[in-house]
Amino acid sequence: MTGHRARLSLHLRPTRVPPLVPVLVPLARWAERSQRQACRNALVASTSLSQGRRERDEVAEYVETVLAHRSGDLTADRSSGMIPGWPTAL
Repeated sequence: MTGHRARLSLHLRPTRVPPLVPVLVPLARWAERSQRQACRNALVASTSLSQGRRERDEVAEYVETVLAHRSGDLTADRSSGMIPGWPTAL
C-alpha cells in the first residue's frame, strides 16, 4: 500500500481510548462526600432548631406561670417553669 491508500489506512486504525473508570471514580466519590456533608448540615440545623424551640417553650411556660401567679390564679402548676428560690407570691 502506497500513496493515498496508506494514508487512509492510518486514519482508519482504531485508536486506544482510555477507559472512563478513572474519570468516573472521583466523580462518584465527590457525590458521596457531598451527600454525607449535606446530611451532616441537615442534622446540625435540625438540632439547632430543636434547641431553639425547646428554649422558646420553656420561656413561654415560665411566663405563663409568672403571669398566673401575678393574677392570683394559683391553680397553675407551681413547679413548672419556676426558678428555685423564686417567691411564690408576686
